[in-house]
Amino acid sequence: MRRLLSPRFTVPLTLAVAISTASTTQVWIPIPYAIASEPTADAMVEGYYYKVAPDGEKYKNTISTFAHISKTRHMYHDASRKQHYDNFHDRTRKEQLMEIHHRSERACFIGKARVVLALMQAEGNTTARSLDISKVGIELDESSKALPLLEESLNTHRTLYSKNPTAEEAKLIDKRAILSREGKSALEDIIKALENGEDPQEYNAFSVLNWGVEKSYLDKVHGTHHAHSGSSHMPELKISAVSTSDKDTKDKVLADADHNRQALATSLPMPAPTVSVPLDNQASSTKEPGAKGVESEKTGFFQSGIWNHIVTFFKYFGIAAGLFSIFAFLANR
Repeated sequence: MRRLLSPRFTVPLTLAVAISTASTTQVWIPIPYAIASEPTADAMVEGYYYKVAPDGEKYKNTISTFAHISKTRHMYHDASRKQHYDNFHDRTRKEQLMEIHHRSERACFIGKARVVLALMQAEGNTTARSLDISKVGIELDESSKALPLLEESLNTHRTLYSKNPTAEEAKLIDKRAILSREGKSALEDIIKALENGEDPQEYNAFSVLNWGVEKSYLDKVHGTHHAHSGSSHMPELKISAVSTSDKDTKDKVLADADHNRQALATSLPMPAPTVSVPLDNQASSTKEPGAKGVESEKTGFFQSGIWNHIVTFFKYFGIAAGLFSIFAFLANR
């Protein structure tokens, strides 16, 4: 017969577990609209929220360039996901299909990070304008400079949620937040790989890789993915057919990527990065007027060092309380 634990044991232990996980909890304003349930919602790089700065129109081609690549990459991500889950019980290919899905997803997400950075350039963010976006996700220095901007983009849209947007505005904000959140996740993974000297599996910002998605799955998703609305004359991109088992993938990819870069530059010439300015001296140009005060009221405390110390104290206090309860329980058996 199963023996139930004493309340003296279960209550403190439950408290300990709850407190010990507190440091992993993110403060986030609830998203009221289930945009992620749409068939290709995480691909929707058009319809995002952004406010163009007075001189921001010159970055229109930058947005269109990286959005076009992002949309194309997402088609392979979506197809790889369907291929993975349709064959989930195929034990002979399980690991391979999972790896194809994983690599396609990371490529899709880092493409979204570049779209967000292009949007921030158009919004007037001077730090974003100092970046060479094509090096983000490729070179460690440029990637490290870009990562805080993606967090800044998320914080800005948390603030916009707090202003009671209309349903349509909320949908636009949500789509922008998805780009920022998923882009940030991929960039963090790539930075970690670069720091550890590992293969980031991202070789050029203008590349589109097919890691092993079968044509039948590409055909299934092709009709649901429409071209980016920023331009009606987007060049056709070269797709690099590679394998997860290849050891020289980078060499195969670079020639195709350079073709894409030149084709896009001819159709959509992008402005060069501005003179770099230290990140600490930059003021956010993407905030709405008055947003700074609202943001500090909503999330500033939770981002402070004081909150981190409080969470750390209770985390270890909770663990200690749990251990004490275990020993007390065992002693009274």
